[in-house]
Parts: sequence; structure tokens; C-alpha cells
Amino acid sequence: LFNLAFCLSQVFFLINPLEQALSIKDTNLVYSVVAFSCSLAEISIHGEKSKRKLKIMITVEKHLAIMNDGFTTNTYIVTDEESGETAVVDPSLPEESLMEKLNGKNVKYVLLTHGHFDHTCGAKMIKENTGAKVVIHKEDDEMLHDISKNEFEEDYIGSNFPEVDADINSEDGTELMLGNTKITVMHTPGHTKGGVCY
Repeated sequence: LFNLAFCLSQVFFLINPLEQALSIKDTNLVYSVVAFSCSLAEISIHGEKSKRKLKIMITVEKHLAIMNDGFTTNTYIVTDEESGETAVVDPSLPEESLMEKLNGKNVKYVLLTHGHFDHTCGAKMIKENTGAKVVIHKEDDEMLHDISKNEFEEDYIGSNFPEVDADINSEDGTELMLGNTKITVMHTPGHTKGGVCY
């Protein structure tokens, strides 16, 4: 059993350590583990030299959002493969290109790591188009409405700030289920009062 807990603000590629742990020498392997709190009972790796077949329980896709001034932020699309349920982490902008990637997906949650505008501006669009529940720590909830606290600047996205109501105000230890994948909220204040890892 691999217990992996990482901060969602970063992505770690664990190919070499995981190969060593599983004694797999096949170099023709491509997989990544997202910054996500999860437990993988089985991992599926497909390679000509690999005799082990383990099942991948979650997949992740990175979406790069580019602000008007060229500033970039990362959005992650995390899917529980067995159930097909999806969570979008930190949707930075209300972009059609992001919605295209979500087409056909069962989006259950919008998970916000904190309340700054460049991590939340796409939340309203996703909620309205998919019915997903917006999740943010209770200490950052007011940042979804107050531009004096979320550091919003209109020049970044060329429109007014898209306010959105949170459906779940999380706290340390809050647990959410994405299909069979348990997501645990870890309160990590510092960058903002309500900053979290999942």
C-alpha cells in the first residue's frame, strides 16, 4: 500500500523511486502522481518488461492558465478512474479551453487550495456548467466575494471578479469522497489564513 500525501500547489513525478520500490526496470513507463492526499492499493503500470499489473486509481491532467499579462497558474483535473468522478483543483480563469477538457466528465468538486483570485476565478463557471460543489476552507470563504482580500486586479482577466458561493466550508480533517478516493483537507495557513493541502 502506497500512502501518498502531497500539497496540491506542486506536482511530484515519482517514476524512479516507484520503479525501485516495485523492482520494475522498464524505462518505457510514463505516469505521474498528483499532489493529492490519496491511498493507492493498486497501481497499474503497462510496459513490455513489466510482469506486474497494478491498477491506477486516479489520473490527473494539468491545465495551464495564462493571464493577460502573461502570468501563469496551474489547474489540475483529477479523476477517480473507477467511478469517473472528477475534481478540478484551483480553476484560475473562466476559460472555454478548460470547459472543453471537462466535457463529458462528471465534475463533483471544485477544490480551492486558497482564496486568491488567480486560483478561484474559474470556480463560478465550472459550478454553473456542471453543478460541482465549491470547496474552500472557512477562513478563506470571504475571499470568494471580497476583492480587497483576494488581491484581484481586473487587468489580469479583463473582466469583473466572478464571485461564487462556496458549498462546503472545510476545516482541518474534513473528508470528501471522489468515487472510491478519499480526499482529506489539511489546513496549512501561511500564504493565506485558510490555505490547505488535499
